Amino acid sequence: MKRAEITRLSMSRKLTEHINSVFVLNNVLKQLLLFLVVRCLPKLYAPAGGTLQCTKETQYGSECSFACHDGHTMTGSDRRVCEKDPVTSKGVWTGNETKCERTKNNTGVYEGFCKATIVIYTS
Repeated sequence: MKRAEITRLSMSRKLTEHINSVFVLNNVLKQLLLFLVVRCLPKLYAPAGGTLQCTKETQYGSECSFACHDGHTMTGSDRRVCEKDPVTSKGVWTGNETKCERTKNNTGVYEGFCKATIVIYTS
C-alpha cells in the first residue's frame, strides 16, 4: 500500500469514529432534553381516600402508583406513567383518572363507619 492510501484510510477511520461519537452524543443529548423539558400536566394528586407515590413528580419517565385506604375501592388506573406524545411532543399521563370510592357492605352501610342507634329517654 502506498503512503497516500494509508493516510487516506487512517483519516477515513478517524472520520468514522468521529461521526459515531457525534451520533452517540446526539442521542444522549436527546434523552437528556426529554428529562429536562418534557413534563406531564396536570400534576397528579392523591385521590380522596387514597395515596399517591411518584418516582419523579411530573417529569418524563415518572411512574406514579395509587392505593386506596381500607373501606375504599379503586376505580381508574392504579399506575400511570409520564410519556411523550409522539405527535405533539408534550408530556401525557398514561391511564385514566384514579378515584377511591367508599365501599358499602351488603347492608348498605359504608364500611369503616360506625352505625349507631340513639335512644332518648324522657321522663
